[in-house]
Amino acid sequence: MNKDKKKKQIIIVTSTWPPVYSPGARRVVSFAKFFMSKGYDVHIYTYRNQNSLYGSGVTKIFSGMFFHLVKNPIPQTAIRERNTDKNIITKKILKLLKKVGVEKNFIGSLSIIRLIYIHRKEYQNPVILGSFPDGSNILVAYIIKKILKGRLISDFRDAWTKDFDYKFNLFTPATLMLEKQVVKQSWLLTYVSPGTKKQLQGILKRKKKSVLLINGVDKITCSLDTRHASNKRYFGYIGSIIGANRDPIPLLKAVKLANENCSNQINLEIYTNDNMDSIYKLIEKYKCSKHITVKKAISYSKLPDISSTWEAGIVITRTDKKSSGELTTKLFDYIGLGLPTITIAPQGFDINQISEELPNSVCIPPENIELLSSVLINKVFNRHNESIAKPFLRENIMFEALDGIL
Repeated sequence: MNKDKKKKQIIIVTSTWPPVYSPGARRVVSFAKFFMSKGYDVHIYTYRNQNSLYGSGVTKIFSGMFFHLVKNPIPQTAIRERNTDKNIITKKILKLLKKVGVEKNFIGSLSIIRLIYIHRKEYQNPVILGSFPDGSNILVAYIIKKILKGRLISDFRDAWTKDFDYKFNLFTPATLMLEKQVVKQSWLLTYVSPGTKKQLQGILKRKKKSVLLINGVDKITCSLDTRHASNKRYFGYIGSIIGANRDPIPLLKAVKLANENCSNQINLEIYTNDNMDSIYKLIEKYKCSKHITVKKAISYSKLPDISSTWEAGIVITRTDKKSSGELTTKLFDYIGLGLPTITIAPQGFDINQISEELPNSVCIPPENIELLSSVLINKVFNRHNESIAKPFLRENIMFEALDGIL
């Protein structure tokens, strides 16, 4: 623990951290780097045992940061309710927690609060950051503020009470009240999109201390263009395609229709950690198995080579209106690779605006199967260069948004 009491301090509470490469982990790492650049001692409170759809392992220690690790008695499996643990008792506990509306990480977060309390005298007026997902991070940061009397930053990637993963249950009214209280007590509010801002309880009364902080490109590694003239066109998709209320059916129908109406082959490559059997059943149901391959998710470092033959990267947003503010990280991963994008999203979703800013990219409503099919067949996709990706770098976005505030 750092003994320099005069140096500015920030405590960051997060349930995900590298080597887990989740959207939440990437966002919170950028926060940590930002505060380091501003002369803060950065203290990370997280779990040493991480088990996620995005990766697993012992928390990676970054040079120049202070890490305080606790063991989560119920190891997380990302945000979604996808427990792969074979322990029957663990599954029963998770089922009970889901019914009463308590998050999986809440039990583990009690250990973080305990550790903070033990070391409370070593902090003086710190900044405390809780980053969603999941909501327990923000709740813990709120409690730490009460213990240490510091300044609270609440980072809502999604509105806690409106996110798809939080169904109505016995505790929903209490959660609504708590979210409103967190917003009220926060020194600074950050949110990922205008859609999130509209959903947060009481945020409109905090205009001076609320900042739009969209997701962005983590790395610019423009892939080589190895496409060549042939009777085959390849498109790519990375990430969950059947989870989190995403609907792949319009894309499957469009691939089938495109191959029926075109002499060339329209092929789709999917890299995901979703249940393979469930995906294959859908593919077979819509009779497009000849043109779609499904493989396990890969590390980001391999994407430049794999995507070199792709015409474009495909994004599918959630379909419910509560998720209209979703700016999925996949979109920015494609931008960093120099790929044009095809975004399948309902009209009025926030992601449409960013898609329109990108050259050679399109945003198509999921009900317009014929238009999507036509784009797969006919549209000419030219690669981006680094100059297109640079304005979307996550750290540039964060530094510009926060520099004049802190």
